[in-house]
Amino acid sequence: MTAIQAIPPDLDLKQFDIFKPLSQADIILLCHAGSYVEIPKNKYIFNLGEQDNYDYFLADGTIELIAADERSKEIKGGTPSAVAPLARLRPRQFSGKSKSAVKLIIFEHDKLARFLRLRQSSNNHDHSLEHQIAQEILAGHAILHSLPKAIQLIKKQDLKDPPIETLARSIAFDLAICCKIMATANTPLFSPYQPVCTLTEAIKTLGTDTCIQLMEYYCQREVQSEKNSFVLKVMRNIWLQSAEVGSLCYLIAKDNKKLNPEAGLLLGMLNFLGQLAILSYGAHHDYFEELANQFTPDETQQIAHLILEKWNFPVEFCSAVKHSCQWQYQSSNEQDYTSLLILANLIMRKRHQPQNQGLPDVLSIPAAIHFDHNQLKEVAENRTYEGGPSITEYQKLLA
Repeated sequence: MTAIQAIPPDLDLKQFDIFKPLSQADIILLCHAGSYVEIPKNKYIFNLGEQDNYDYFLADGTIELIAADERSKEIKGGTPSAVAPLARLRPRQFSGKSKSAVKLIIFEHDKLARFLRLRQSSNNHDHSLEHQIAQEILAGHAILHSLPKAIQLIKKQDLKDPPIETLARSIAFDLAICCKIMATANTPLFSPYQPVCTLTEAIKTLGTDTCIQLMEYYCQREVQSEKNSFVLKVMRNIWLQSAEVGSLCYLIAKDNKKLNPEAGLLLGMLNFLGQLAILSYGAHHDYFEELANQFTPDETQQIAHLILEKWNFPVEFCSAVKHSCQWQYQSSNEQDYTSLLILANLIMRKRHQPQNQGLPDVLSIPAAIHFDHNQLKEVAENRTYEGGPSITEYQKLLA
């Protein structure tokens, strides 16, 4: 048997039936998650009765499947007989032996099964518009829109063997790509022991090469050509607000021992996933202007919450996004990410909403109880910070 290799990128995984419904982005992930091996003639690959945890797909050559009564059948790569995994039932109902030199694709059975289940369309019977929007985003029917200016900025970056920090900053230029990379890192294919909660962790989980390949795909194939000036204006506002709330979360968290500033920065950006999903759905169905003001803040956050849960984001992130517009919400934990996001979101809104209509004082809400009030005042007055994108910098970049 030759050494195990990565799956060649030019190998067509969609020749196998279970991969045909997947997007090209999912195929890229599978190529990095599986293995490719060449096995010489007359070698046993698996044995009758085994309970192993591998799925084998025949890319080339001929395999003989041998049953307990010694009856056998041949499977030839590239033919209709080879479109399914080899003898997938457990325990194995056949032994598998190479009748010629063969080329196999191998995946861990449990990881692949979980990944495919998550990619199947949901059978959720809730027909509310919030669920419909979330399901279309999850199924890939409506693609999260990327801001054209942000994509231009990403394409200008030198991403040849970049340090992880540089790659993370480039991903953070675009909210849609940031969401997709994080969702990918939390898929069962890569099976982190705990959900990743920063872009740095996501890059380490996926590998730099995989992240760059996905970014190139998203920038070239999933960028929606948008000429509607109203949609573009709303997109720009979403990006600016996400950068501002991310900045505020970073500032509040950086002097706090219980909170990770980088996770806070990401959470502040993800807070606007609901707005981005509504925009992407509306633009896809060509009625965003009618849809734009149809949702309350809580309904918008519910859309984000539904998507983040399905994407296996950390539970504390899902909860924080769900409650981020509920000013009187009282978390059961001291100084957690829900309180952090509520504070940052309120500060941002008070900066930009005329006369602060209907907004409470930042220091009066339950989320402020466990934070230093002097620090919160300082953060509210400060519009820049070291080590990440400030709202001022984003305004210049997206001008």
